Order: sequence, then C-alpha cells, then structure tokens
Amino acid sequence: MFSSPAPAAGGKGISKSRALAPVAIRQILECQEDILKINNIEVQVVKVLGIIKTVDIKSIKISYTIQDPTGTIEGISYLETDTDTPETVIENTYCVMIGSVRSQNDTKHIMIFNVLPVTDFNEIMEHYLAIIHMPLKANTLDSTEFEQKPIKQEMLSSYGTANEKLSDVNYFDMDPKFKRVYEVISKSQSESGISMDELFSSLTGKIQRDQIRSALEYLVGEGHIFTTIDENHFKSTESPF
Repeated sequence: MFSSPAPAAGGKGISKSRALAPVAIRQILECQEDILKINNIEVQVVKVLGIIKTVDIKSIKISYTIQDPTGTIEGISYLETDTDTPETVIENTYCVMIGSVRSQNDTKHIMIFNVLPVTDFNEIMEHYLAIIHMPLKANTLDSTEFEQKPIKQEMLSSYGTANEKLSDVNYFDMDPKFKRVYEVISKSQSESGISMDELFSSLTGKIQRDQIRSALEYLVGEGHIFTTIDENHFKSTESPF
C-alpha cells in the first residue's frame, strides 16, 4: 500500500542507517540538512508518535497531520489502487507513523511506510525515553563502531527485532511464504542487502521463483523492504546494519 524507501545514495563516510530511529517531530523540522542525523549518524527511516489532528483521504493518497509535544508535521501515503483500504487511524487519537523524511518546497513531510494506532499507552512513554536514550548511547560509541554499524540494534531494543516489529503490523497474518522471504532478507548483513539471485538460491526447493517475486512485490509495497543499489537488491527497513 505504501511507497518503499528510496535507495541510499553512494559515497564515502558514515554509512546511512537503515534502522528504525525514534525521533521527535522537532528534530525533523529543525534539521537543516537533507538527511536527518543523530550525533552525526545518518537516519533514513524515522518513527514518530503523536496525535492525529487531521486525515484527508483522496483518490490516490491520504494525508495525515500528526502532532507531538514538539511540533506538527504532515505524513503522506499513496494508494496503489482505488480499492485500497486506508489504515484504521482516526483524528484525535494517538498513532505511530513510520517512514522517510522528504522535503518539498522547503517544507518537510514524512513519506509513510506504515501508520498504526497506539493501543498501549505505555508505548508513548517508551517512545520518548527511546528518543532520549539514542544520543546518549551514541556518545558512548567511538567513530569506528559508527562506521561498522551506525545505529546499534541495542539502541533500538524497545522497538523489538525485525520480526517482532513486523508482527506489530501484520506479520502473523502474512502468507507463510512471504514470511520466509522476509526472514531471509532481514538476516542479510550486507550494506547493499540481498540480491534476487541469492534469494532464489537460499529458497531453492522451498518456494517457487514466481512466489518469491510476488512476496518481494508485496513486501516492498507494504514498506517492509526496499531496493538498494538496483532493482534486484533488497533490504529490510528494520535492519540495524
């Protein structure tokens, strides 16, 4: 349903993190660079939590205005077809929004991968504690560790592992073959992700190639994975690598 994250740009220096990073809306709005950074660590996928103030549903997209104690920002998701069903998020309720930060006409917004209602209010406090914890933890790591793994998985512990995070969305309702494909992709530790040929090889005799392609299309469409160096390399949006 949602657009997939844009592939990381090439170049030297600290690698872009493809881990999910909890942030306050003000961090996004006050960022003067193209890429949001936390202590010089580049963040590609953000998680914000706040109150949905408005929901504007149109034929091809849905626009949400989300507000937390630090600011307000718009989140946009595009519908693939006219029959797509919008997420069950209503105005004046808390929700979690996951996506990438984009800028248009000098105005920042979030390109949504997933938007979910908050069902446990403990998650609100956990979110803000995680925002505080991330830069503090980053200060304890040296630059070599940053280059090897820009955002450590331990820094994201309150948000669970890749499979735990996906279960918050629809992991247990997913086709078992799609789960298997996702699990193989999420285990990749390569900066460029796993190639389609590697997927075919890993799943030989277990899942047919056309089913793997269908799984990839589904996972990209739902924002669980994205393409990296080309259209045949894939990485999980929850990957800490």
